[in-house]
Amino acid sequence: MLLVISTACVAVSLRRAGNRRFAFVFFLSVVGLIYIMEHILVVYFNAYHYHTGIYYTDQAIEDTFGNVFAQTSIAATTIVLVVFDLSFVWNIVFASAYYLIEIFFEYLGIYEHVWYRDWFTPVILVVLFWIFKKWYRLASGSRSCLLHFSNVFLSVGTTAYHLVSFPFLLLGIQVMKIGLFPDAMRDHRAVTLPFGIILVSGILFLYKWKAHRAWKVLAFGAPFAFQYTLYLLGIFNVRDGWFVPVALINILVCYGFVHLFDLWYKSGNPAMSEC
Repeated sequence: MLLVISTACVAVSLRRAGNRRFAFVFFLSVVGLIYIMEHILVVYFNAYHYHTGIYYTDQAIEDTFGNVFAQTSIAATTIVLVVFDLSFVWNIVFASAYYLIEIFFEYLGIYEHVWYRDWFTPVILVVLFWIFKKWYRLASGSRSCLLHFSNVFLSVGTTAYHLVSFPFLLLGIQVMKIGLFPDAMRDHRAVTLPFGIILVSGILFLYKWKAHRAWKVLAFGAPFAFQYTLYLLGIFNVRDGWFVPVALINILVCYGFVHLFDLWYKSGNPAMSEC
């Protein structure tokens, strides 16, 4: 139900938005930032857990599904706030609603705290919603290339993870292992964040590198070599015979989204055309 409401919020907001591509890619950037924040809290600091019932045999995968719903919902609320330019009072209203939803989910057993507390959520969200509204205005009017590519980075990272890396994990095609945690899936998730940051950052650099096309083609061996090095170290594990296609898919999907989201962000802020 929460996912249906979130989808409806995004659809209504995009219908109202002056530039739908810009609004949608900003939505993805918010999802990306929330993903990183929740990833740190859940994976590294064991703050809370989700029990969605989708993949109940593995808690780390259950947490991933729960994270997806939470990230999408908060980002959808953000789009409503920024597109309709709602006042600060609505930050408090929506944050309070999430507080009540959290308590209800705890009652249903869908959500479980370890050391995290209920009141953290409304306090954090009131601040985040305020930041997101400022961020949206900056994204649509700033000339900062650093801000522009940070936005692209966040949108690409979360999209590539949810559309490629996570399905690969569920299919048993690509699994990370570093030995940080005894639970295999939690250990996998611990590696995916730094892996994604390095891979997407490298591809962003190659995308904007002003070099001859031949040199850029050759330079694409770098993200391939990065993945192959992790493969040799036993960190990047893929099904037998799948390394080359998996590595290429990771690179090409990230590059494709970098190109697409770069254009979508620039469509809402022509000043970024120089970036």
